[in-house]
Amino acid sequence: MSDKLTKENDNSIAFYLNKDIYNVKTIMKAAYNFIEGFYILLNYVNSDIEVVLESKEQKNSEEMKKYKGEFYNELLRQNIRYIVAKDTKNIRELVMGRALYDTCIEYEDTKEDVNENSPELKDELDILVNWFDKNEG
Repeated sequence: MSDKLTKENDNSIAFYLNKDIYNVKTIMKAAYNFIEGFYILLNYVNSDIEVVLESKEQKNSEEMKKYKGEFYNELLRQNIRYIVAKDTKNIRELVMGRALYDTCIEYEDTKEDVNENSPELKDELDILVNWFDKNEG
């Protein structure tokens, strides 16, 4: 994974991402997954975004190249998630709206419509009866 835009030394690696290809949000989300082991710097340089990964522990150049590859994989994962979220936004809004629609409707109290001898009212009145009193007596 060597390219002419990579600067590396024993403890850090810097590379450039095209901001026309990668959304800044996805770059930040990918970088967030590396903050445990690295100090991360993101910077605009012309039409690119510079990413600098500086290890919190001593690493060699080969290890840093490996982490650059892992960063690219995480960047791809986050970019796909962003695209899927964008593509399915409308359907998710419809599903959520439909799911919450019934909770927004206020139902009027219908006790006046229930006859006192109806089974619905009888069941409602038996709710607080002790089970043993009701079934063992």
